[in-house]
Amino acid sequence: MKVSLSLLIALVIGQALAASIAQADTRPGQADEDRGHLAKKGPEVVITAPTLIAFAKPGLRDARDEASSEALAHLAFAVEDTKRCALPEHAKVEIIYADIFIVRNGAMTQAFSTSANGHELGAVLVEPGRKARLVIAEVGPSALVQMLPEAAAKYWNLPSCEP
Repeated sequence: MKVSLSLLIALVIGQALAASIAQADTRPGQADEDRGHLAKKGPEVVITAPTLIAFAKPGLRDARDEASSEALAHLAFAVEDTKRCALPEHAKVEIIYADIFIVRNGAMTQAFSTSANGHELGAVLVEPGRKARLVIAEVGPSALVQMLPEAAAKYWNLPSCEP
C-alpha cells in the first residue's frame, strides 16, 4: 500500500488535534431563550480568557481521504503558527469538531455554523467582553496558514508574525 508523506503527516496531526479535544473547555450546549434550538446541537465554549477556537466539521475527524487529511493538517499548521507568534499571554486554544457551536462571552452569545458559511473548517478569535472574529479561507484550507496568524495579530493588536 503506497501512502503519501503528506497523508501520513496529516494523519499524525489529525490525531494530535483529536487528542487535544479531550482537553478543550467545552461542554454540551444548554438551551435557553436567547440561543434557541442551536444550543441543543453543538458544544458551548465559555470565554474566560483570550481564546482561539479552531473548528472543523465532525466528518473530517475520522475521514481517511487525502483531501480531508490535508485540510486538517493546514488547520493544525495555522493554529501552531498562530500560537507561536500571534496569541496574547495566557490565551487558550480550543479545538471543536461540530456543525454548530456556541460561544458564550459574558452577556454575549454567538452561534457559529459550518453549514451556514459553507466552509468545513476555520477559526474564531475571541476574548472576554469583545465580539468574536470568524476566520475562514475563501480559497481553500491552505490559505489559513497565512490568514489566521495575520487575523490574530490584528484582533489582539500584536506585531505581525515573521515568515
